Amino acid sequence: MATSAWRRIYFVLGVPTTALAAVAGASALAHYRIVAAVFALAAAVASALMTFTNPAGQVAEHRKAGSRYQAIGNRARLLWQVTSAGETGTENLRQELDELLEEWTKTNEGSPPLFESLHRRARRRTEESA
Repeated sequence: MATSAWRRIYFVLGVPTTALAAVAGASALAHYRIVAAVFALAAAVASALMTFTNPAGQVAEHRKAGSRYQAIGNRARLLWQVTSAGETGTENLRQELDELLEEWTKTNEGSPPLFESLHRRARRRTEESA
C-alpha cells in the first residue's frame, strides 16, 4: 500500500518536472524569456521536491519492510499450522513465539513510517477481515 503511494508520488512529481524543464528549454530557445523563466522555476521547485521526498528510495524501503513483514507472517503461519499441531512442547512453542515477537518489534522499529491515511486504511481492512 505504501509502496504504491510512493510510486504515485514519484510519477506525479517526476513527469511534470521533466515536462516543465523541456518547455522551459524550448521557450528559452524561442526567445520567450518570461515563459522560460516561469517554467524553469516550476521545474526547479518540482525537482527539489523530488530530491527532498526521494519517492524512489521510499518505494524501495517500503518494499523491503513489506517483505520482512511477509516473512514474519509466514513464520507465524508455520508456527500455528505445523509446529503447534505436532508434539512440540509448550516451552518450545513459547520460545518460538517470543522470537517471532522480537523479530516483529525489530521490524516495526526499522520500518519507514506510513502516511497516517494509509495506516488508518490498513487498520480498517484488518478489522473488516477479522
